[in-house]
Amino acid sequence: MINSDKEIFFNFTYYALKLLGKNLYSNPWTAISELVANGLDAGANSIFVLIDMKDKSHSKIEIFDNGSGMSYEDLCKKYTMIGRNKRDDFEDKKEKVLGRKGIGKLAALYLSKKYYLTTKHNEIETTYVVDSSKYKDNDQPSLRKEANKIFLSQSIWNNFQHGTMIELTDVDLKNIGEEKIKSLKTILADYYLFNNIEGKIFVCVLDEKNRDVNFKEVEKKIYFSTMYAIFDNTGNNYYKKLKPEIYLTKPLEPKYLDKPRATIVLSNEEFRDFLHGEMEVVNLKGEYVKKEYKLNGWIGIHGSLEEVIQKRNEPNYEKFIYRGNSLRLYVRNKLAVDNFVKYIGTTQALSPYIEGEICFDILDDDDLEDISTSNREGYPIGDVRVQKLIEIVNKIVRTLMTKRASIGSEINDEVAKFREKEKREALLRERNAFAMAQKEKQEREKVERAKREVEINLENKKKENEQIKNRLFNIEKNFTKDGEVYKHGMHLAVNFAKEIRGNAVEIIEDNRENIKMIDSVMAIDRVAEKIERLPNTIEQSSFSLNSQYIKENIIEYIEQYLEIRDSRALRINVNKMIESFIVEFDFSDISMMIENIISNAKKAKSTKLQLNIYSKDGFVVFDFVNNGIYLDKKYKDDKSLIFEYGESTTRSFGIGCYHIKKIVELMNGEVAIFDNTKEKGVTFRVVLGDGKI
Repeated sequence: MINSDKEIFFNFTYYALKLLGKNLYSNPWTAISELVANGLDAGANSIFVLIDMKDKSHSKIEIFDNGSGMSYEDLCKKYTMIGRNKRDDFEDKKEKVLGRKGIGKLAALYLSKKYYLTTKHNEIETTYVVDSSKYKDNDQPSLRKEANKIFLSQSIWNNFQHGTMIELTDVDLKNIGEEKIKSLKTILADYYLFNNIEGKIFVCVLDEKNRDVNFKEVEKKIYFSTMYAIFDNTGNNYYKKLKPEIYLTKPLEPKYLDKPRATIVLSNEEFRDFLHGEMEVVNLKGEYVKKEYKLNGWIGIHGSLEEVIQKRNEPNYEKFIYRGNSLRLYVRNKLAVDNFVKYIGTTQALSPYIEGEICFDILDDDDLEDISTSNREGYPIGDVRVQKLIEIVNKIVRTLMTKRASIGSEINDEVAKFREKEKREALLRERNAFAMAQKEKQEREKVERAKREVEINLENKKKENEQIKNRLFNIEKNFTKDGEVYKHGMHLAVNFAKEIRGNAVEIIEDNRENIKMIDSVMAIDRVAEKIERLPNTIEQSSFSLNSQYIKENIIEYIEQYLEIRDSRALRINVNKMIESFIVEFDFSDISMMIENIISNAKKAKSTKLQLNIYSKDGFVVFDFVNNGIYLDKKYKDDKSLIFEYGESTTRSFGIGCYHIKKIVELMNGEVAIFDNTKEKGVTFRVVLGDGKI
């Protein structure tokens, strides 16, 4: 076929091109990566990939760059010539050219039956189309000239003075899921050694969610911060990206075991005799020759594969989509093997911890046979060059795994020693607990014996009380039916009690210096006051008062008592945070305490008395809050003084607060008084415990 300005023919039949394209690539992303490589070989510093998959079965892909572009002669002698060594066109930078046989362009045929090739060269833009949908196997495909097209990326393409645009139409991407779409950047990043290529790659994917053309630069993400050890002879100082220490486990108890471990950088001197040298190989002429080889790159081993541990070392860690850790082999800066660890035949559990990027360019030396497999994604393991690489990598990888296994064993030993210590301590605690249980058993038996003795005493007391009750019944029979004699007797008892209290005050006044006598007389006064108030207490109580001491709900008793004492002169209100507090108390003591608090409130010219009842730290608190006058200045610094005998702010004898304190203390409680903060008046606080809430 003769080429013309309108049509340029490939030098292969369609059947041959179809077979080559099908065997070269395993998935769309690999084919796209190959087309990007063509842009890099053309000297581009910017390569753009746009995928419009809003209609996934009929997707459109644009791959364009600002490389040198192609003239009509380039299209005739280079682009359409399959199997041509493209490195011959770049003698000055032959070692940097990624491709070799000129078959990377077949990636377009793998992706689409119809694609457009637009090139800018010497300020001339020309568009050609390859439409293989109409070809028969024996037909010779061609580039047919077309009118220039408008692209989705037209605004960026217009800024290029030279370059190449490949537009692929009707690309079937219906089997590409959302997660696989996200992996495109990772695959493109892994396809090249970024520090060794001169161009930047940008990607934009349009789908139902993202419809605006917005290119983002492809960046290679490697988590050096989660690596425990590394080998690095690149000269790019990747080893400096390791953290000084990393965690190798989930959080451990105790804390002294949960510590980061120092990372390791392998010395290049240890591998100096392995990394480079000469080896005997057969060249393209069948001659045995000496060729230099050199491994260049880095290989690291991660501390763990568990995401929770990875995030302890790198909070921003994210798992890669469709790719775990891998030892990527590059030849001439392009990915040749996605994970070379499988070539060295190790089955150790730590193999998945290995990640790295290595170059071994002798695998694609122009003077030697091309040994890459038909899909360009591997090499025959029996080749002498591959065997040499396996030998080198095996030594580095096994050293890294030994280092990681060693620190793992060290941690396991530390944990095992702690567990053994913990086990011994647990056994000791168990023995101590048994001894304690035995001691407690003896104590319980002792308590039970004492309890039985108490029960016997109570039974005797009960009999004694029954006898007293019978005597009282006989006395009560002597009263008249209407109770007048009984009432008269109670009246006399009250008057006698008042007389006793009057005499007690005179005795105290005459003997203020005799503390012991005052305490005794005050005790007599308190009993006399109980007798004095007894008729009123009995009248106002709804509780059974068969005994001086009752075991009842003291909250209910106080509330009922205050309801009766409420009046216009002093409004009384009760606010309960708890409903019940069962405790044994002397009802006459409690009645007397309340009467003294009410009396003090009235003397302080209060119009309201608020009782707040609540629990705090296992105790029950009774706050009696009045709105009268504040405490006298005399008691500001020492409020406990007001509970001493003779202290009064109203010219009285100062006995009421003294009795309140004694009553509360007899119940093993505490009493305090303080000024209110938000309004007038003072608060009497009574705190009781040892009851049942």
